[in-house]
Amino acid sequence: MKKALCVVLIILICVLILVVCCGKSVIVSIRYDNDNVELAAEEAFYQDENYVYFFPTIRSGYITVTYLNTDSENILSALEAGRVTIADLDRFHIAYYAKPKK
Repeated sequence: MKKALCVVLIILICVLILVVCCGKSVIVSIRYDNDNVELAAEEAFYQDENYVYFFPTIRSGYITVTYLNTDSENILSALEAGRVTIADLDRFHIAYYAKPKK
């Protein structure tokens, strides 16, 4: 029991050091509220130098990013501000696909 508590405390201290030293927001969840009705159309939500990224349905209004400090925001705002990356979508299993730019 004491060993598990020590491990948890060490992890929490490391996360706090990361937040304070790096000044970056730590993402604790990206959640898709799939209880809402989906519109059957793809939605372009982001682009970089090589790709345009799409959700398979119109869903950006239902995807919320929550940070360690309990702040939350819509996925589009988080991507635009650079607080979330496409890799984060993969990490939290948010479905999307990419098409190469022409």
